[in-house]
Amino acid sequence: MTSLNAACPCGSGKKFKRCHGKIPSPGTPGRTPQQLLEHARSLAESGQADAALQQLQLLPPAPARYNLEVKILQRQGVVGIAKAEKVLVKWQKSDVRNPDPVYRRMQIAWQQGRFAGALRLTADLDGRTHKLVEYYRAVAFQLAGQLDAAMAAYSAAVSKHLSSGQNSLTQAFEAAIQMYDTAGGQYPGSIRSTEAALIDATAEYEVMRQAAENWWQQRPDFSSLEVAAFERYTNAMYNLGCRDQDCYGRMHIATHYFERVLRMQPGHLFARMNWCFLHNYRADISAAENSRAHLLAGAQLSRQISPVKDDFKPSSASGRRLRIAYLSADFHKHSVAYFITPVLEAHDRKQFEIFAYHNNALEDHWTHRARRAVDVFRNVAKLSDSALYQQILADRIDILVDLSGYSRGNRVAVLGRRAAPVQISWIGYPGSTGLASMDYRIVDEITDPTPSADALCSETLLRLPKVFSVYTPPDDLPEPAVSGKGKQDFVFASFNHLLKLNPPLLKLWSKILKAVPGSRLLIKSQLLDRITARRDLTVDLQAAGIAMDRVELLGRLVSNREHMECYRKADLLLDSFPYNGTTTNCDSFIMGVPVLSIAGDSHLSRVTASQLTALNLPELIAVDEDDYIHQAIDLANQPEKLQALSKDLRERMQNSPLMNAAELTADVESLYRQTWVQYTQKSFPPQIEN
Repeated sequence: MTSLNAACPCGSGKKFKRCHGKIPSPGTPGRTPQQLLEHARSLAESGQADAALQQLQLLPPAPARYNLEVKILQRQGVVGIAKAEKVLVKWQKSDVRNPDPVYRRMQIAWQQGRFAGALRLTADLDGRTHKLVEYYRAVAFQLAGQLDAAMAAYSAAVSKHLSSGQNSLTQAFEAAIQMYDTAGGQYPGSIRSTEAALIDATAEYEVMRQAAENWWQQRPDFSSLEVAAFERYTNAMYNLGCRDQDCYGRMHIATHYFERVLRMQPGHLFARMNWCFLHNYRADISAAENSRAHLLAGAQLSRQISPVKDDFKPSSASGRRLRIAYLSADFHKHSVAYFITPVLEAHDRKQFEIFAYHNNALEDHWTHRARRAVDVFRNVAKLSDSALYQQILADRIDILVDLSGYSRGNRVAVLGRRAAPVQISWIGYPGSTGLASMDYRIVDEITDPTPSADALCSETLLRLPKVFSVYTPPDDLPEPAVSGKGKQDFVFASFNHLLKLNPPLLKLWSKILKAVPGSRLLIKSQLLDRITARRDLTVDLQAAGIAMDRVELLGRLVSNREHMECYRKADLLLDSFPYNGTTTNCDSFIMGVPVLSIAGDSHLSRVTASQLTALNLPELIAVDEDDYIHQAIDLANQPEKLQALSKDLRERMQNSPLMNAAELTADVESLYRQTWVQYTQKSFPPQIEN
């Protein structure tokens, strides 16, 4: 029983004795209003909505009654929402100082996309006092597209409710953060926060970026910031970096923001990993410099992630199957799935018990295919790092194979603590992690030549005899192209991620185009769906001397078949450098389009050389930039030579080591056995004899 002097449970703010405590319950002798309210709530939770609404009619007008009544009605579809709005209007008229009914009406409008209607309701907030009134007003302006008014309202909310003493630049940064968060769906009435909403919030991004720049230029004293503010500002800088990396392909700008985060918070795990990840795309550093960055970062991350488990008890694999687990966020329609799925399906299940840990809520055809191919498939997207670590230990995995490295969706925090006696990096990352807990990387002799590549890695390199991975093409392949077929305009093409298209590479392409009159350049990337990314690439192409009337830009297409059809437009793919293509190359080969590449001095710049060697096409591996330019011009001017390369390229691909999953899997299994023997017997690093 509620005390008479206590606050009324209905939420009115009055004492119980002056509110519902003094009102008898009509028709229900002995029942207090609070009991009626709880009974109505219980009925609603048990699915008896109509009975709950009838029960609520026994209560006098009060916020708690209206609130529950509206919630029940909102669950009843379009008709219920219309009734809920009428209840809210009644509530608003009877409670002239309470902003809640106005907010709830705005919430319904936002959910239905009636942003202009929600904005009109802000006039009804006048005279209603609540700490979030300014925020509601700001959200209404923003969603109606009035960003200047929204920023003014956010600034008013910030100045009123955050700590005092903020200067104008800090206040503007705080307001911009509020605006950007709202753009991500974090506003009253949103069904859920969405990354897609943040990606599309171009105008809000520009506002926050400018505010962040202005705030940073004042050289703020990080040590004087309150903990909550410090976290907001580091997260804001991190989000800016992620957006430039993932949405625009702006490698240098993204790196710039991640470096700021690391200046503020050197132990920021994700900023450190993204900073490393972007080093792979840099054309202004050497392979040795990239390696040093990864080794230093790996050493720091290893210290942060400790303690490392080192008390596994090795046991012989005699008489039992070795337990092999693959950890990835990409057991779905993704490049990694195209390379690992045939291996999962080819494993000798009599000798190996195969586990897959899928760190992604997304599941599709490829996920189901992987699920069928393994003994145990676990979706671990909702598990914390600690919970996943304990799950892997409970599964008693012998060899844990990571397919992510520092790429998106990784579980470095789990790997860094060592969740299995032997840990191996493969396929999903083009270089060393630098982590002390990662024992091996699987490569081949072309991608990572002996002994130069060994010095670039903290892991021991395990070299497969032919190629380091195999490829599965999409279903429903179109007919292959016929390159160099003598049409008027020769088409050079790139299907690689925009992060790989750096200014020095574009200058090489410019020289090629100028030397081949009438030739054109086709660039296809899913980022080109975004206006800003397309604009940025156009600026870069023009800066390199490439006229846009000779360029075709394509974004994402609906189906795999449509995507693969695009290769038929190309005569020759120009590989990116220093970070080569991988999946795009295989797609091109299977579609009959040759790929021209330069052999570099690290794994990420030698993948295409490995693939071309497996296809017995070493003539398409240029030794340097001048050779790359010369060969591209030569192939464009000799259509008969290109036709000879193209006509049997699909068949050559299908019969090559690049699609021989059984052979590669047997070689990988041999490595697994040898690494396990080494672990149990402390022998020398294993190698497969060529």
